[in-house]
Amino acid sequence: MRYFVFNVLPFGIATAGYIFTKVLREVVKHMRAEGKRVMMFLDDGLGGDNDFENCMNSSFEVKNTLERLGFLIAHEKCHLLPSQSMDWLGYTWDTKIGRVFIKEERIEKAENSIHKLCREATNGRLLFSARFLASILGQIISMMIVIGDKVRLHTRYLYDCIMGRASWVAPVKMNPDALTEILFWESSLRKLNEQGVDICRVDHDFVSDFDIFCDASDVGFGGYLSTQFSVVTCVDNSEMSGNWTSDEKLESSTWRELKCARRVLCTYESKFSLDNKSVSINSDNKNVPHILKVGSKKSILQNIAVDIHNICSEKNITLNSKWLPRADNQYADKLSRNTDNDDWGIHGELFNYFNGTWGPYNIDRFATHYNTHCTRFNSKHWCPGSEGIDAFSQNWGKDTNWLVPPPSLVPMVLQKIQHDKAACVNLRRNVEAALVESGVSDDCNIYNLAGKMTTFLVDSRSENTCKKYYSSFNRWKKFAIENSLNELPAEPVHIALYITKLIDEQCSPSVNKPISYTAAKENIVKRLKLVAPSLNLGLHSLRSGGATAAKSNVNERCIKRHGRWKTDFSKDGYIEDTLEKRISVSQKLGL
Repeated sequence: MRYFVFNVLPFGIATAGYIFTKVLREVVKHMRAEGKRVMMFLDDGLGGDNDFENCMNSSFEVKNTLERLGFLIAHEKCHLLPSQSMDWLGYTWDTKIGRVFIKEERIEKAENSIHKLCREATNGRLLFSARFLASILGQIISMMIVIGDKVRLHTRYLYDCIMGRASWVAPVKMNPDALTEILFWESSLRKLNEQGVDICRVDHDFVSDFDIFCDASDVGFGGYLSTQFSVVTCVDNSEMSGNWTSDEKLESSTWRELKCARRVLCTYESKFSLDNKSVSINSDNKNVPHILKVGSKKSILQNIAVDIHNICSEKNITLNSKWLPRADNQYADKLSRNTDNDDWGIHGELFNYFNGTWGPYNIDRFATHYNTHCTRFNSKHWCPGSEGIDAFSQNWGKDTNWLVPPPSLVPMVLQKIQHDKAACVNLRRNVEAALVESGVSDDCNIYNLAGKMTTFLVDSRSENTCKKYYSSFNRWKKFAIENSLNELPAEPVHIALYITKLIDEQCSPSVNKPISYTAAKENIVKRLKLVAPSLNLGLHSLRSGGATAAKSNVNERCIKRHGRWKTDFSKDGYIEDTLEKRISVSQKLGL
């Protein structure tokens, strides 16, 4: 029996790469068994070690092994001398700083093609060869190992143009979205390469500094921020939720999930400053991580994904997105179904009245994009057009503020107004207008008192007002919770029941507040005069009589404390000594 072998590849060059890789796999396996750190891609190899000497020994041992196995080595292409910066497979591997970069030659070649395309498009040309556009697209895609998901995200419209070709030599029309992508690469390609990619992350799982868990329901959105160890700071800061508008509720579930991810990311970026951090967005919708990585054919979804990546680029945030089962995202789902009872506002006609009377107001401190009455506004969470998140973290002193806060925040609002010396009404303008209307001209001497009048009006506010109403509101809130009622918004009949309960118990909303000393004396005098109208009895006589009566059985310190006298001189003025006590002084002195 005779055996025959092929002297050439039987199926031509089509299988050459596959067969060569299979042959070299055994060689690489043998070298790794000997402790050599090597890797191969077709006929290009790379190796390394902990120090220069070991790396030098490994380099020559690998070379000798390959020559003994019969491989022909192109010495002019080899770099046998160890180096900490090496070009391999079109990338520069720099082990000094632990990063990988695209070779400068490849960047220059891609930039030349992109510049040429932009110049001709700027001059009005919109038809280009499909092959020319495909060559640019291919160069950009080949850089994905360094640039990452931005490659696929910012080439989708360009890819759609190429797919509409009649042939490779036929011209295709560049649409405005594709031209926007080309302009992005013209300005960003070199910047993205300057950042490079961490060598340790080229082939490893993504490790994030922060994890964002978000979910969207048909009524609202919600999410929270956490680290590997715990939820960040406190619950109030690490959780957020909001409601959809009537138009937003009609959008697809994927649109709502992406919009939710964008709003949650923007909110936490403003609260915790995620600059230069790595963030992972976790969603139970499989479309979200896919679209954030490669984009979408639907422009409305594509634009949201691009916006999210642009925000991360601006803040130097490394973004990753993951899918997780719905069972692992139940808390975010619960937040998305919360109803915000404080999401309310006033009618536009009422605002116009106050704005014309006390304004103009230039910022709405408690609003959203769909109920704000001013061009500038602050919001609880991020939303389109918001100037700042959390109104209490802003400075109110330089603006005329329109304030319609949740009732529970009224005390904090009053304190903020006092702290920032904020203007909520344009009081001086109204005072000056009233003076002019009354006949006082602006050249009159007393007209200059308008500014001082405004200051006196503002300074005359009672500091106890907020405490008084806050305590009353808390008492109503306690009543509502005990009886399973909504404290806000409250039903009128529930308020009536609450007042009926107060009357039935013969108490006021301030039932636990002790009666003052002055009120007690006034009540006594009032009731004594009912039986003796001609009785000449004042509050001073009551206090003096009470102190004199207590003198015989109560020590000096207790009398002074209960009478609220600061000095002994004041106390003695209310105590009347008997004739016997006054004479006893002379008797003891022997007079």
